Amino acid sequence: MRGAELTWALSERRVHATLVVPFERPHDDLLNIRVRRLPRVESEADAREAARALLDDHRPDLLVVDSFPSGPAGELRGLSLPPSILLARLHRGANEAGYARDASVFERVLDLEPHLDWLPLPAEPFGPVARAPRPGADAPEVDALFVASEPELEGLFLRVAPSLGGRVCVARAAGLSTDGSDAYPWLLDRVRPRVIVGPAGFNLTYEARAAGLTHLAVPRRRRFDDQARRAEAAATRVRSPRHLLRLLQDPPAPAPIRVRSHDDLADVVLEAWRVRPPTPLSLRP
Repeated sequence: MRGAELTWALSERRVHATLVVPFERPHDDLLNIRVRRLPRVESEADAREAARALLDDHRPDLLVVDSFPSGPAGELRGLSLPPSILLARLHRGANEAGYARDASVFERVLDLEPHLDWLPLPAEPFGPVARAPRPGADAPEVDALFVASEPELEGLFLRVAPSLGGRVCVARAAGLSTDGSDAYPWLLDRVRPRVIVGPAGFNLTYEARAAGLTHLAVPRRRRFDDQARRAEAAATRVRSPRHLLRLLQDPPAPAPIRVRSHDDLADVVLEAWRVRPPTPLSLRP
């Protein structure tokens, strides 16, 4: 969502911005933005050739790369890139030599999680960026919104939900939602919860904070992300089902972390982009 929201914010500023994604995703078309998809390939070399062809075709004046300095499949490694900005967020491999080498080609590195003190490289401490949920005045109030990114979490939530007397709802990942009506992140715009319970991924953690809501975090194991570290610093970490029940009965205050908007990020990108529109500009997740 971060790339799509940033592309939208730049487009609103009359910038010819294009979002490049490695494969088809369920929500990127909903914002009415330009999207280019890299083909599914079998090797890093094939991915690199696809990225090279896309850059040759698009010829952006500025490339904004989200999270992975070499691209999700290593497709940017070794390519000659245009002026580039890296949006860096917590990454398990940040202390490895390959991360520093890949990040060294960027003219600017914006640290989206400086409060985690995770990035051993020179970077600008920009801060987390997230979309603030926008529930309407008639959205129903609930005691808790559970975000189930995987079946195991949904099972946990369904076990503790009866203790809250039914004033709960469950948002499911796009792949688990049957008709989209309960899909994350869109359900966040349809209810007004007292607390949010779910993983400690970047988007959910800072969406909760942007809404001023307490986030009870159940960190999940990820290959590149360190959700346990984020849960300790930017949310309230859940230790067990019994601990979750206690937290739901007496929720702590939200973490005091400032979350910035995609408009803030778009302004920084525009500042770096010293060519007037409509010259193409490209963004990568």
